[in-house]
Amino acid sequence: MTPVGLHRVITTQFRRHSYLVGFAVGLVGLGVWALLAPLPRRAVKKVILAGKAAIEARDIAALRPLLTPDFRGPYANSRDEVLQRLTEMFARVVSIEIRIKRIRTNVDADRAASHVWFYVSGVGRDGEFGQYPFRGLGGGSGLANSLEHCSLTLVKGDDGQWRVQRAELTADSGAQEP
Repeated sequence: MTPVGLHRVITTQFRRHSYLVGFAVGLVGLGVWALLAPLPRRAVKKVILAGKAAIEARDIAALRPLLTPDFRGPYANSRDEVLQRLTEMFARVVSIEIRIKRIRTNVDADRAASHVWFYVSGVGRDGEFGQYPFRGLGGGSGLANSLEHCSLTLVKGDDGQWRVQRAELTADSGAQEP
């Protein structure tokens, strides 16, 4: 069928069934809205993925804007303290890889609670020349890579950006996914 013939068929059908015009316009509008509307869960996921990328790059400067000034995390009571600890840890890490298995997020107005299940592995540096592989947050060197779990609380700032306010790691490695 030629483009002219296709145009003629579509025009004829729209004239016969005028309700199709409204349906087509509504369907196109719904499609555009789904593609362009910023969904809160999507915005929260972008923050989590940006944090993952910053950690894998060992980039403290990229992590700072993702955390609120009153951030509280594992082993630290302030944003500056956690960034200092990460700086010290990254000095002993050659490479790190985080593979996210699942993210579950509940958004309530300007607050969000996310649960992230992930695997972590990499290569650490011991002394001046020694390197060793590690798996999991415990830094084990075995072949098994345990599933880790992190609970995040995110808040939406006055500028409309989501930031992590609180992070809690599950005490036991190998956290069960719901």
